[in-house]
Amino acid sequence: MALVRPEVTRRQIQVQVELAQLPRVTCYASELNQVFLNLIMNAIQAIDSGGIIAIRGCVDGAWVRLEFSDNGQGIPPEIQSRIFDPFFTTKPVGQGTGLGLSLAHKIITERHRGPSAWFRK
Repeated sequence: MALVRPEVTRRQIQVQVELAQLPRVTCYASELNQVFLNLIMNAIQAIDSGGIIAIRGCVDGAWVRLEFSDNGQGIPPEIQSRIFDPFFTTKPVGQGTGLGLSLAHKIITERHRGPSAWFRK
């Protein structure tokens, strides 16, 4: 959170964290940190100021489920199916690589064997 705190403060974004009693999990912690950072940075960039980012966690059967949401501008329906494609970005040339969500998807579904159905497109 230290990496995003200055931008969250500058934009007056409220971060709400609601985690149930979550069990310890075996994981690649540094890779999950990268996923969380990518999701939070995308949420920050979608909010002009005064918005909310919510992080919720729960146990879902044999899985631990984390959900990230924000009240930013949203993703237009015509591009929702492409947001996990490598190199897809809505940012101007030179301002984004288009790898953040693609990498996040790969880390969750391949490295951690998480269900790809949890990624809403």
